[in-house]
Amino acid sequence: MGTSTKTFALAVLIALAAPLEAQRLEITVLPPAAPVITTTSPIPDATKGSPYSFVLEAEGGSGVYTWALLEPLPDGLSLNAATGEISGTPTESGMVVFDVKVTDAPTGPPGDNEPAGFTRVDNRGFNSLAQTSEDRVGAEGWDTREHRNAGGNLNIVQDAAPLSPSNVVEIKYAAGKEGGSAPATLSTRTVPGTPTSLYHRFSMKLGEGFQGHRTGTNKLYHIFLDTSPGNRPFYSVEGQDDGPLIWHPRMQGPAETNRRFAPNAGVNARLFRDQWYTVEVLMELNTFVGGVSQADGVYRTWIDGRLTHDYTDVRFLVAGENGDGFRYISLSPTWGGGGDVVEEEFFMFVDHNYASTGGA
Repeated sequence: MGTSTKTFALAVLIALAAPLEAQRLEITVLPPAAPVITTTSPIPDATKGSPYSFVLEAEGGSGVYTWALLEPLPDGLSLNAATGEISGTPTESGMVVFDVKVTDAPTGPPGDNEPAGFTRVDNRGFNSLAQTSEDRVGAEGWDTREHRNAGGNLNIVQDAAPLSPSNVVEIKYAAGKEGGSAPATLSTRTVPGTPTSLYHRFSMKLGEGFQGHRTGTNKLYHIFLDTSPGNRPFYSVEGQDDGPLIWHPRMQGPAETNRRFAPNAGVNARLFRDQWYTVEVLMELNTFVGGVSQADGVYRTWIDGRLTHDYTDVRFLVAGENGDGFRYISLSPTWGGGGDVVEEEFFMFVDHNYASTGGA
């Protein structure tokens, strides 16, 4: 399940003749390390037309794994996702090179990192698209005045999403689209009050042909505050063309100009194409002392229940913004900046937007 740490303070009393002293010690409790595939290449040969069986092995983590292929096996062979066994009867001869991935069991059901006592402000399963500003039922509580879909790039389709299948929202990046804008946008209604904490959960899948912008920035959600400009925190999948894609929470605006938050919790934050992930994000605004903005805001991310980013030094607000809070969430997947064009049509999918707030 990856590696994360939690530090506990433990008071150990030492009895002396006189007086009684106390010494404070710290113990760091580490969960099991992330799993590592221990099977080496090449694996044993198979014979065309004869039954074949070989079990891949890994170590580390909880010991409960899920195996997945990143490239296909020879015709006639298949991979058991639970056991790692490659079996079947090959129907063609020749050398095949393929990649596999092993995933540890998550720490708990996705969504269990919501802080206690938070107030739910959004819970949308993306079962429909509203067409008018009065269609609040169709919008499932969202402010449809922020629904922008002039190009018809936003649609409801069916897919085996992990949170609320089978309906999900499909976002199309049409061939020829230039960078610097989103193909479509959906936004939540205004959050009541001026909350200082926001918990956000959703599922997402990058389509098989997802093309990373040449700048490496592929935005997904923007989080708006009461400030001006308001869209400071945002989520980005970092990567170019058909290369690896890494989840990065980010910041923009006067408080933290173009700050990227790399994974820092010992867990790989790479997202593979054509695979669903459940993402949780917790943000807590920074405080002020004597009117001075402090770098003590919280920005955390979990992917499939595993903590990947844990930052407690974030400055969301600057001088003069004390008392501002979170305002709304915008699903507006801006594709990089300028200077690039979508070569072939590709898609992104999002399922079930959930949000809750805490604080004022």
